[in-house]
Amino acid sequence: MKTNLIYSFFVLTFISQVSYGQINQYQNGILPYDSTTTYLIELSGDRSDISNALNRKFLQKIAFGGYIDSDLKESVARRLDRNNYYRGSMNPGLSLSYFSDSKRFGYLFSYRYTNLINVGFSEDLFQVIFNGNSDFGDRTAILSKSYLKKEEFQSLSFGLIDKKSGSFLSLGVYDGMDYRDFKLGATGLATDYEDIDGEEFAERVYFSTRDSEFSESSKKYRPFSNGVGIGLSGVYNFEKSGHKFRVSVSDLGAIYWRDLSYRDTTGQFEFDGFEWSPGDDGRLGNVVDNLVDSLIPNAENVNKWSLLPGYVNIQYYAPAKARLFLSARALHYYGKDYYSEVSADLNLKYGKKNFLWLTAGFGDYSTYIFGLGTEFSFYKQGVFRIGTRQVLGLIDSEWPSTNIYFNYSHRL
Repeated sequence: MKTNLIYSFFVLTFISQVSYGQINQYQNGILPYDSTTTYLIELSGDRSDISNALNRKFLQKIAFGGYIDSDLKESVARRLDRNNYYRGSMNPGLSLSYFSDSKRFGYLFSYRYTNLINVGFSEDLFQVIFNGNSDFGDRTAILSKSYLKKEEFQSLSFGLIDKKSGSFLSLGVYDGMDYRDFKLGATGLATDYEDIDGEEFAERVYFSTRDSEFSESSKKYRPFSNGVGIGLSGVYNFEKSGHKFRVSVSDLGAIYWRDLSYRDTTGQFEFDGFEWSPGDDGRLGNVVDNLVDSLIPNAENVNKWSLLPGYVNIQYYAPAKARLFLSARALHYYGKDYYSEVSADLNLKYGKKNFLWLTAGFGDYSTYIFGLGTEFSFYKQGVFRIGTRQVLGLIDSEWPSTNIYFNYSHRL
């Protein structure tokens, strides 16, 4: 168990996403700088994997390779519903703030990498991909309304900070790295069987689909060649009778994706399968790519505008005068993915400036949130925060939701 926890920490955090390389207040609502600060450096990251069925052990096999045995497939199958989902997000970032003694405003420079993926799939689609069509007999496998959406980009931002309140506004330029949007409309798969000497053999596989669309980046990545965008991010902080509030918005803008390979389909196909050899590149994405190439070989290149996948966040900090105090937040993601969370922390002071907290709440997809975290000082100029909103996913590799986040602030 100890080895699994260490592995999860490094895999889910340092190789990779709610911190975004901007001015992040401490757990008690205090700003991470004071009147003596000239430079503030922040390193942050937040990684989430949320699903009703796909657990951490299964996702690690998909991402990094390895044999998916029948026991692992069964651990996922037990949680499958008629319609299923997966949401993965990753946002490491770095920011530098400069505060001049004689001016009201400071300057903010930040870099952030974003990788967001959303998958919706029917129970039948999972069974077809990982168990084949043999379990369906003469029943049609229903694959309708399954989808995969992925956006990968990085951004450079410049902004102004109000030194007194910590409110800021920044303008970002976005470099689109990879885009995929696969949608299955009314789709089914059926098998014809023939009886030979009392044994049934699959004779033909029918794949029928209509109103399906597939878009994806068609070129290898070069800076700003696949997509370019612009967006605003900002925070407004205010205080009422010792109660602190923070309203923030991230990535309010759009990105222009170039030379997307686009395919759509209406009709019925007789589909006999496709070749796929597991190996270094034998991931689930390759399965999808090969399937799409087999079904719809003809494609055209298109350009399209797309809203940036951003969020609105409202945070509350109760007065931190006693040993115990509360904080809370409401978070809503928009763009390609619409997902909301509401959660609260019970905070405990220890030492002079350190905190422990327990987090509880709920989110869309009927997801419950249960986490914990800590914030502590290495020395006078640095503060480190680490925690999770889904602690059960770190403890149990078969739990379908996992999260870990960190933030380090350093004053100079």
